[in-house]
Amino acid sequence: MNPKPIRILFVDDEIKLHALIGEMLEELPVTMFYALTGEQGMSMVRMLPEFAIILSDHNMGQGTTGVVFF
Repeated sequence: MNPKPIRILFVDDEIKLHALIGEMLEELPVTMFYALTGEQGMSMVRMLPEFAIILSDHNMGQGTTGVVFF
C-alpha cells in the first residue's frame, strides 16, 4: 500500500533550487509546490492550507524575507 504523499511548499526566488530540491526528494512520497515570492507562497497556503512542511529562503531579494513570509 502506497502512503498518501505529503505536501511540501518551497518558497525561494532561485528557480535552480526548486529543481534541486525536487530532485532530492523525488524518491519520497511527497507532492512539491513551489513559489518564487512570499506573496505567491501565501496565495498557495490560502488555497491549499494542508501543507505538512513549508521551506522558505530567508532573503528572497524582492524586499520579502522568510521571516515576513512566516
